[in-house]
Amino acid sequence: IYIILHFNIQYLFENRLTKMISSNSIIWDQNLKDWKLIKYKETSYENDTVINIVTGKERIIKLNIPPEEMFFQNRSIKSMNYYELKKFIKSESKRGSEFVPLYNIEQQERLSYPFSILIFTILGFLISNKKIRGGMGYKLAIGLAICFLYIFLMKFSVTLTINSGFPAFLSVWIPNILCLLISIIFFKKLT
Repeated sequence: IYIILHFNIQYLFENRLTKMISSNSIIWDQNLKDWKLIKYKETSYENDTVINIVTGKERIIKLNIPPEEMFFQNRSIKSMNYYELKKFIKSESKRGSEFVPLYNIEQQERLSYPFSILIFTILGFLISNKKIRGGMGYKLAIGLAICFLYIFLMKFSVTLTINSGFPAFLSVWIPNILCLLISIIFFKKLT
């Protein structure tokens, strides 16, 4: 049984409230495959003025949202596998969810992080392989600087995606590409 207490839904047209329905509770009716309002109040508005109020004990309301979607929690995204996440992103895109960029970032990070480990392993090998007269401190400082640059770029690009609609694919992969270019430059200097 799916129950939501103190339910409230508002209908807007051109950023103006046209109707508001509130109820003590809303229950999923398994037979009808719809939601049932219990002790509801429906208020209609015109130009921010109340024009009609209807109350009742029970009423079926079509929300076009099954209980699985209504009770979905964001934290379970981390536990989804790649294909479940991809399917979830498609359904959330159809619904117009504002969190789709976050889900896209999560999906792209799952692909890019293994490559970043490979890139940093190669970069670490290249930095440590070259013999420098100054000792180990110089190499360690270069490695830490590149790691901090990577983390900064990753956070900056993710913020860019969330706030400005920059594609998640690019925002997650740009730090990897830059670190790969740095690795190639170090490799060219060694050879």
